[in-house]
Amino acid sequence: MGCEAQRKKVFGARPLVCVFGHYHCSYGVEKVIWNDGDGTDDGSNGVKYRENLTDNTSDGHYDFTNLRPGEETVFINAAWMTMEKHNVEKRNKPVVIDLQYPSRST
Repeated sequence: MGCEAQRKKVFGARPLVCVFGHYHCSYGVEKVIWNDGDGTDDGSNGVKYRENLTDNTSDGHYDFTNLRPGEETVFINAAWMTMEKHNVEKRNKPVVIDLQYPSRST
């Protein structure tokens, strides 16, 4: 589900992290490894491998200091509210991530 134009932009940019939160029923954290192909859509949405990380930690803290730029992206749906039976319920935990950026020389 989601916007096809946004999916194509994310596939082209391949950021380390993509954070969003409007789609309430898909809360969680997922890491993808991108295909090294030519960018044509083969039905995989450019994804070689995906891993749902939401259940791997109980405190909502994730260490992504070893992500490979251009090869891996972490998708974080940080919606803090859910929609169930047309009722809004506050129930999702915050997501905390650790990232390491290369230092810039000045």
